Amino acid sequence: MVRRRQVNGPEPVEPPAGEREHALMQRLLDTWGVFLPGLCSAPVGDLHLFGAPAPRDWHTVWEQLRDVHGETGLWPFVSPLRPAEFALHAGERAVASPLAPAQMIAQLRAATREDWLREAKWGNWSAVVPRLEPAPFTGSKFLESELNPTAWLLLLPAAAGGTDLPLPLRAPYANNWCGDASHPWLTSADHAAVWTSWRDRFGAEVLHLDHSSVEFVVHRPPITPAEISEVTEEQWAYCPDLGQVFGDPEWVARKQVPARRWYFWWD
Repeated sequence: MVRRRQVNGPEPVEPPAGEREHALMQRLLDTWGVFLPGLCSAPVGDLHLFGAPAPRDWHTVWEQLRDVHGETGLWPFVSPLRPAEFALHAGERAVASPLAPAQMIAQLRAATREDWLREAKWGNWSAVVPRLEPAPFTGSKFLESELNPTAWLLLLPAAAGGTDLPLPLRAPYANNWCGDASHPWLTSADHAAVWTSWRDRFGAEVLHLDHSSVEFVVHRPPITPAEISEVTEEQWAYCPDLGQVFGDPEWVARKQVPARRWYFWWD
Protein backbone atom coordinates (compact mmCIF):
# COMPACT_ATOMS: atom_id res chain seq x y z
CA MET A 1 0.00 0.00 0.00
CA VAL A 2 1.42 3.37 -1.03
CA ARG A 3 0.78 6.08 1.52
CA ARG A 4 0.68 9.74 0.76
CA ARG A 5 2.81 11.80 3.13
CA GLN A 6 0.77 14.34 5.03
CA VAL A 7 1.95 17.94 4.76
CA ASN A 8 1.56 20.06 7.88
CA GLY A 9 0.32 23.62 7.68
CA PRO A 10 -2.43 25.37 5.76
CA GLU A 11 -3.88 23.82 2.64
CA PRO A 12 -1.89 25.16 -0.35
CA VAL A 13 -3.84 27.29 -2.79
CA GLU A 14 -2.97 27.36 -6.48
CA PRO A 15 -2.73 30.92 -7.81
CA PRO A 16 -4.70 31.75 -10.95
CA ALA A 17 -2.84 31.37 -14.22
CA GLY A 18 -0.72 34.39 -15.06
CA GLU A 19 1.37 35.55 -17.99
CA ARG A 20 4.07 32.93 -17.36
CA GLU A 21 1.57 30.08 -17.42
CA HIS A 22 -0.32 31.40 -20.45
CA ALA A 23 2.93 31.82 -22.38
CA LEU A 24 4.03 28.24 -21.68
CA MET A 25 0.56 26.84 -22.40
CA GLN A 26 0.48 28.63 -25.77
CA ARG A 27 4.02 27.55 -26.63
CA LEU A 28 3.27 23.89 -25.88
CA LEU A 29 0.12 24.04 -27.99
CA ASP A 30 1.51 26.00 -30.95
CA THR A 31 4.87 24.23 -31.21
CA TRP A 32 4.16 20.64 -30.14
CA GLY A 33 0.39 20.33 -30.16
CA VAL A 34 0.19 19.66 -26.41
CA PHE A 35 -2.80 21.26 -24.69
CA LEU A 36 -2.66 21.52 -20.88
CA PRO A 37 -5.73 23.42 -19.66
CA GLY A 38 -5.66 24.64 -16.10
CA LEU A 39 -1.88 25.13 -16.10
CA CYS A 40 -0.59 26.81 -12.93
CA SER A 41 2.78 27.13 -11.21
CA ALA A 42 4.53 27.56 -7.88
CA PRO A 43 8.07 28.71 -7.07
CA VAL A 44 10.57 26.07 -5.93
CA GLY A 45 13.78 27.87 -5.01
CA ASP A 46 14.75 29.94 -8.04
CA LEU A 47 12.67 27.81 -10.43
CA HIS A 48 8.98 27.52 -11.27
CA LEU A 49 7.16 24.18 -11.10
CA PHE A 50 4.34 24.06 -13.66
CA GLY A 51 1.40 21.70 -13.42
CA ALA A 52 -2.02 20.89 -14.81
CA PRO A 53 -4.62 18.25 -13.98
CA ALA A 54 -3.48 15.06 -15.72
CA PRO A 55 -5.49 14.40 -18.90
CA ARG A 56 -6.97 10.98 -19.59
CA ASP A 57 -4.20 10.25 -22.09
CA TRP A 58 -1.55 11.52 -19.66
CA HIS A 59 0.94 8.78 -20.57
CA THR A 60 0.88 9.79 -24.25
CA VAL A 61 1.23 13.44 -23.26
CA TRP A 62 4.09 12.53 -20.89
CA GLU A 63 5.89 10.80 -23.78
CA GLN A 64 5.34 13.83 -26.03
CA LEU A 65 6.78 16.18 -23.41
CA ARG A 66 9.65 13.79 -22.65
CA ASP A 67 10.55 13.65 -26.34
CA VAL A 68 10.83 17.46 -26.60
CA HIS A 69 12.75 17.89 -23.33
CA GLY A 70 15.86 18.83 -25.31
CA GLU A 71 13.98 21.84 -26.68
CA THR A 72 11.95 22.88 -23.63
CA GLY A 73 14.39 22.00 -20.84
CA LEU A 74 11.33 20.91 -18.83
CA TRP A 75 11.08 17.37 -17.47
CA PRO A 76 7.51 15.99 -17.18
CA PHE A 77 6.32 13.74 -14.36
CA VAL A 78 3.03 12.77 -12.79
CA SER A 79 2.13 13.08 -9.14
CA PRO A 80 -0.82 13.23 -6.75
CA LEU A 81 0.75 16.48 -5.49
CA ARG A 82 -0.02 19.90 -6.91
CA PRO A 83 2.76 22.46 -7.54
CA ALA A 84 1.99 24.37 -4.33
CA GLU A 85 2.24 21.16 -2.28
CA PHE A 86 5.74 20.52 -3.61
CA ALA A 87 6.64 24.15 -2.93
CA LEU A 88 5.99 23.71 0.80
CA HIS A 89 9.03 21.42 1.11
CA ALA A 90 11.15 22.73 -1.75
CA GLY A 91 14.63 24.06 -1.11
CA GLU A 92 17.35 25.82 -3.01
CA ARG A 93 18.98 23.98 -5.89
CA ALA A 94 22.07 22.11 -4.67
CA VAL A 95 25.29 22.82 -6.57
CA ALA A 96 26.58 19.25 -6.72
CA SER A 97 26.40 15.88 -5.02
CA PRO A 98 29.04 15.23 -2.36
CA LEU A 99 29.56 11.87 -4.06
CA ALA A 100 29.87 11.14 -7.76
CA PRO A 101 27.23 8.71 -9.06
CA ALA A 102 29.76 5.86 -9.28
CA GLN A 103 30.87 6.46 -5.67
CA MET A 104 27.27 6.50 -4.45
CA ILE A 105 26.53 3.23 -6.26
CA ALA A 106 29.62 1.63 -4.70
CA GLN A 107 28.37 2.73 -1.27
CA LEU A 108 24.96 1.19 -1.96
CA ARG A 109 26.43 -2.18 -2.86
CA ALA A 110 28.79 -2.18 0.13
CA ALA A 111 25.98 -1.19 2.50
CA THR A 112 23.76 -4.03 1.27
CA ARG A 113 26.49 -6.64 1.63
CA GLU A 114 27.28 -5.43 5.13
CA ASP A 115 23.59 -5.44 6.05
CA TRP A 116 23.04 -8.97 4.75
CA LEU A 117 26.21 -10.20 6.45
CA ARG A 118 25.14 -8.63 9.73
CA GLU A 119 21.71 -10.25 9.47
CA ALA A 120 23.32 -13.59 8.53
CA LYS A 121 21.23 -13.99 5.39
CA TRP A 122 21.79 -13.81 1.68
CA GLY A 123 25.46 -14.57 2.22
CA ASN A 124 25.46 -16.77 -0.89
CA TRP A 125 23.67 -14.15 -2.97
CA SER A 126 26.02 -14.48 -5.94
CA ALA A 127 25.10 -18.17 -6.12
CA VAL A 128 21.36 -17.51 -5.75
CA VAL A 129 20.92 -15.06 -8.62
CA PRO A 130 21.99 -17.29 -11.56
CA ARG A 131 19.31 -19.78 -10.52
CA LEU A 132 16.52 -17.22 -10.49
CA GLU A 133 13.92 -17.20 -13.24
CA PRO A 134 13.09 -13.53 -13.83
CA ALA A 135 9.37 -12.75 -13.92
CA PRO A 136 9.39 -8.99 -14.47
CA PHE A 137 6.55 -6.95 -13.07
CA THR A 138 4.70 -5.49 -16.05
CA GLY A 139 2.36 -2.98 -14.40
CA SER A 140 2.82 0.31 -12.63
CA LYS A 141 2.71 0.60 -8.86
CA PHE A 142 1.83 4.27 -9.22
CA LEU A 143 -1.02 3.58 -11.63
CA GLU A 144 -2.41 0.86 -9.39
CA SER A 145 -2.38 2.90 -6.22
CA GLU A 146 -2.25 6.64 -6.85
CA LEU A 147 -3.49 7.79 -10.24
CA ASN A 148 -6.97 9.23 -9.99
CA PRO A 149 -8.88 12.21 -11.37
CA THR A 150 -6.90 14.51 -9.04
CA ALA A 151 -3.47 13.47 -10.36
CA TRP A 152 -1.26 16.17 -11.84
CA LEU A 153 1.09 16.33 -14.80
CA LEU A 154 4.02 18.52 -13.74
CA LEU A 155 6.92 20.22 -15.56
CA LEU A 156 10.16 21.52 -14.06
CA PRO A 157 13.48 22.64 -15.56
CA ALA A 158 15.67 19.56 -15.05
CA ALA A 159 18.30 17.31 -16.58
CA ALA A 160 17.43 14.56 -19.03
CA GLY A 161 15.60 11.77 -17.26
CA GLY A 162 14.62 14.11 -14.43
CA THR A 163 17.67 12.96 -12.48
CA ASP A 164 18.16 16.24 -10.62
CA LEU A 165 14.51 16.74 -9.62
CA PRO A 166 15.28 15.87 -5.95
CA LEU A 167 17.52 18.93 -5.61
CA PRO A 168 14.98 21.78 -5.97
CA LEU A 169 11.96 19.70 -4.88
CA ARG A 170 13.49 17.91 -1.87
CA ALA A 171 11.60 14.86 -3.02
CA PRO A 172 11.45 12.05 -2.23
CA TYR A 173 11.26 13.50 1.27
CA ALA A 174 12.80 10.27 2.57
CA ASN A 175 16.25 9.55 3.95
CA ASN A 176 16.29 6.02 5.39
CA TRP A 177 18.65 3.57 3.73
CA CYS A 178 21.21 0.90 4.65
CA GLY A 179 23.95 3.44 5.35
CA ASP A 180 26.43 3.38 8.21
CA ALA A 181 27.28 5.91 10.92
CA SER A 182 29.43 7.94 8.53
CA HIS A 183 26.54 8.37 6.07
CA PRO A 184 23.36 7.63 8.04
CA TRP A 185 20.81 9.47 5.89
CA LEU A 186 20.14 9.98 2.20
CA THR A 187 20.26 13.57 0.99
CA SER A 188 18.57 15.06 -2.06
CA ALA A 189 21.97 15.05 -3.75
CA ASP A 190 22.32 11.32 -2.98
CA HIS A 191 18.99 10.63 -4.66
CA ALA A 192 20.13 12.62 -7.69
CA ALA A 193 23.45 10.75 -7.87
CA VAL A 194 21.72 7.36 -7.79
CA TRP A 195 19.18 8.39 -10.43
CA THR A 196 21.94 9.75 -12.67
CA SER A 197 23.79 6.42 -12.53
CA TRP A 198 20.63 4.47 -13.34
CA ARG A 199 19.81 6.82 -16.22
CA ASP A 200 23.27 6.50 -17.73
CA ARG A 201 23.50 2.71 -17.31
CA PHE A 202 19.91 1.58 -17.86
CA GLY A 203 17.99 4.48 -19.40
CA ALA A 204 15.91 5.11 -16.27
CA GLU A 205 13.62 8.17 -16.48
CA VAL A 206 11.39 9.64 -13.79
CA LEU A 207 7.70 9.03 -14.50
CA HIS A 208 6.14 9.61 -11.09
CA LEU A 209 7.36 11.47 -8.02
CA ASP A 210 5.92 12.54 -4.69
CA HIS A 211 7.24 13.03 -1.16
CA SER A 212 7.54 9.31 -0.36
CA SER A 213 7.85 7.46 -3.67
CA VAL A 214 9.29 7.53 -7.17
CA GLU A 215 8.74 5.40 -10.25
CA PHE A 216 10.98 5.14 -13.29
CA VAL A 217 10.46 4.03 -16.87
CA VAL A 218 13.52 1.88 -17.62
CA HIS A 219 14.52 1.50 -21.27
CA ARG A 220 17.47 -0.90 -20.86
CA PRO A 221 16.86 -2.96 -17.69
CA PRO A 222 19.54 -5.41 -16.50
CA ILE A 223 19.36 -8.82 -18.15
CA THR A 224 22.49 -10.75 -17.12
CA PRO A 225 22.75 -12.50 -13.73
CA ALA A 226 25.73 -10.30 -12.79
CA GLU A 227 23.86 -7.08 -13.57
CA ILE A 228 20.70 -8.27 -11.83
CA SER A 229 22.74 -9.20 -8.75
CA GLU A 230 24.49 -5.82 -8.57
CA VAL A 231 21.37 -3.74 -9.18
CA THR A 232 19.37 -5.72 -6.61
CA GLU A 233 22.06 -4.84 -4.06
CA GLU A 234 21.87 -1.18 -5.10
CA GLN A 235 18.09 -1.02 -4.90
CA TRP A 236 17.87 -2.84 -1.57
CA ALA A 237 20.34 -0.45 0.10
CA TYR A 238 18.76 2.59 -1.53
CA CYS A 239 15.24 1.67 -0.41
CA PRO A 240 15.05 -1.04 2.29
CA ASP A 241 11.26 -0.60 2.32
CA LEU A 242 11.20 -2.54 -0.95
CA GLY A 243 10.81 -5.47 1.42
CA GLN A 244 7.29 -4.22 2.12
CA VAL A 245 6.54 -3.85 -1.60
CA PHE A 246 8.07 -6.99 -3.11
CA GLY A 247 9.31 -9.13 -0.22
CA ASP A 248 12.81 -10.62 0.05
CA PRO A 249 15.68 -9.52 -2.22
CA GLU A 250 15.07 -12.60 -4.36
CA TRP A 251 11.69 -11.15 -5.35
CA VAL A 252 13.20 -7.74 -6.04
CA ALA A 253 15.67 -9.51 -8.35
CA ARG A 254 12.93 -11.48 -10.07
CA LYS A 255 10.14 -8.92 -10.29
CA GLN A 256 11.58 -5.40 -10.30
CA VAL A 257 15.19 -5.29 -11.49
CA PRO A 258 14.61 -6.86 -14.96
CA ALA A 259 11.35 -4.92 -15.44
CA ARG A 260 10.74 -1.74 -17.42
CA ARG A 261 9.26 0.02 -14.39
CA TRP A 262 11.16 0.53 -11.13
CA TYR A 263 9.21 1.65 -8.11
CA PHE A 264 10.52 2.84 -4.71
CA TRP A 265 8.53 3.76 -1.64
CA TRP A 266 9.76 4.80 1.79
CA ASP A 267 7.60 4.21 4.88
